[in-house]
Amino acid sequence: MTSSGLSSSKGDECFSKYEEVFLFSTWGDPAEWESKNYCIECIINEKKTKKCFQSSQEKFFSTTRSIINILPTNILDKDKICIFLQDTLLINHIIEPKIELKKKIEYWWRDSQDNIKHRKDLFESILRYILNTEAFKNDFRENSKISIKGKEDVSKIFKILPGTVSYKYQSKSNSNSNITYLFIWRGDDFFSYILGGILAYAMDKLRLSRKNNIAVIYDTSHGVNYFALALEEAIPLACSLLAIQKAFTDTPEYQIHLFHYNSQPLISVSKASSTPSISLDLVSYKQMRFYKKQGFFVNNGVFFDTLRTRIESILSQQRFEDIYKRLHNKVPGIDTWEQILATALLFVRGILPWALHIARFTKLNKDGEDLSIETILNQAIERLETSEIEFTRNKEKFEYIATYRWNKQGTPDIDAITLLSLSAILKEASKKILASCDYTNEIISDLEKSPTYSKDHSTVVDVHEIFKAESCSSIELDKIAELAEKVYSKPFSVIARTEIERIKSYFENPSSEKQSKYYGCMATKDFQVCIPQRGQPEERDFYAHLGLVRGTKHSIIQRRGDNDYKLILGTYNDIVSYLKQWGA
Repeated sequence: MTSSGLSSSKGDECFSKYEEVFLFSTWGDPAEWESKNYCIECIINEKKTKKCFQSSQEKFFSTTRSIINILPTNILDKDKICIFLQDTLLINHIIEPKIELKKKIEYWWRDSQDNIKHRKDLFESILRYILNTEAFKNDFRENSKISIKGKEDVSKIFKILPGTVSYKYQSKSNSNSNITYLFIWRGDDFFSYILGGILAYAMDKLRLSRKNNIAVIYDTSHGVNYFALALEEAIPLACSLLAIQKAFTDTPEYQIHLFHYNSQPLISVSKASSTPSISLDLVSYKQMRFYKKQGFFVNNGVFFDTLRTRIESILSQQRFEDIYKRLHNKVPGIDTWEQILATALLFVRGILPWALHIARFTKLNKDGEDLSIETILNQAIERLETSEIEFTRNKEKFEYIATYRWNKQGTPDIDAITLLSLSAILKEASKKILASCDYTNEIISDLEKSPTYSKDHSTVVDVHEIFKAESCSSIELDKIAELAEKVYSKPFSVIARTEIERIKSYFENPSSEKQSKYYGCMATKDFQVCIPQRGQPEERDFYAHLGLVRGTKHSIIQRRGDNDYKLILGTYNDIVSYLKQWGA
C-alpha cells in the first residue's frame, strides 16, 4: 500500500494514461454518512495497486469524493461528473428537525382534490437538503479538490431519478405522545424509468467526449440496492452505444475502459484514527475497443455484445407485434416502431446492410424530422422530469402517499431510449455510408438489349422494381466487410466477410452450381447483375448469409472494372414481414 503523501511520477498516478475520465455515482442520504479515510484500488502499469489516504485532510464522507482525489488534475472536469439521487429524498427533507414537521407535511400533502406536482417541483427542496448536509459541505466546498458552486454546477452534476419507499417515522406531538407517520412512495414500472433516466443522462454526458481513449468510472457504494443495480446495468449500455456511434465514423482506433467500484469495511489490526477504515474495491474492469491491425479492423466484441444482450432481452420477452404495441404505448409520438424494431433486430443479428437501409428511411417522429441522438436524449429527460406525482393522504391513519403519474406524451422507458438511440445512430451512419442507386438506366438498358431478354424478362422486371422504389440504396461490398469487422464480435464479423467473398466468387465463376440456390446472374456489355431467386427465404439461410438470399428484394451489381462490387437494396417491406413471421 502507498500513501497519497508519497511523491510519485505522473506514470504512477491512477488513470493518468487516459485522455478523459467520466465519473458516475449513486447516492443515498448523505446526512447518514460519516467521515472516513479510504483505501482505493486502481490499475497502474497493468497491475492493481491500492492507494491509501491516512491524513485528517484526506477524510471524506462520500466514495465519490475519494475517487476524485485520485484523478489527475489535468483530466479532472466537473462537467464529466454525474451523481444520481432519488426524489424519495423529499421524505428525508420533510422529517429533518430544522423545520416543523407538520408545516412541511401540510405544504406537500394539501387537502386539494388536485394535489399534483411535476417531479421538477421537488428538485429545489431535495437539492437544498443535500447541499446543507455536512457531507456535501466537507467533500465539495470546505475541503474540496473540485468545487461545486451555484445552481448551475449543482444542476449539471446532480440528477434526480424516481424511486420507491415505504417509511415509518415516529414524532412526538404537543402532548408528548408518539405519532407514527407512514410515508409511501410508489409507481408502476419505476425501475425501467430509473434505468432509462440513467441511460439518458449518462449518454448526454458521454456525448461531450472528443477523445478516443477514455475511462468511465461507476461507483455503486451509496444508495439502495436496486439503485446501484440500475447504475451497474445502464452505464455499460450507454458506453456501448457511444462506441458503436464512433465505429461508424472515420475514427481508426477507439477505446473505453470501464471501472466498477464498490466499497466495504476494511478490517485492520490498528484502531488508530489515521488508519483507513473503508476499502473502495475495483469490482470489475473491462475494455470496449476497436483498432486497425495489418489492414483489417479488430474489436474485442464487448461493446457490441453489451448492446446485443440488451436488445435480445427486449425481443425475447414478447412477440414482435406485442413489443410494437407496448413501445407505442410508452412513446406514442412515434408511428414507426415496427421499422425501428426491425432495424435493431437486423443489426444485432449481423444483417448490417438491411439495418442501415431501413434506418435510412425510418422517420423517428410524426413530423418526419431527422432527430439527432441529442434530441432523443433531451426528449427522454424532459419526459422524465415533467412526469407528475400525485400527493394523497389519510389524515386519521397518518398515511401520506406519493404516486407517479407518468407523462401521457411518453415515458423515459429504457427499451424505448435504447432502440431510438440505436436507430438514430444507424440513420446518421447511413447518410455517410449508403449512396443513391446510380447507373440504373444504363443497367436496365443493357438488360433489355440482351439477346436472352425474353428468357430473362423476369430479371429485368425485378431490377426495374428495385430501382424505381422510393427507398433504394447502394453500398460497396468491401465497405460492408470493413464495418462488420469494426462493429461486430465473432461470428458476425466472420459471416459478413465470408459471405462477401462468396458473392464475389459468383461473378468470377458464373457456372458454379452453388449460386443457383440464391441468385440468377446475367452478364451484359458493361455490367454483371445477380438477383435473388424468387421464392420464400428460410430464416436460417437469411441470418447465415447476411440477409442476401432468395425471396428478398436486392441486387448485386459489378460495375465497370474488376473490383467494383456494389450491393443495391430496394423496398424493405418484405424484410419486415419476414421478421414478424419468424418472430423476434
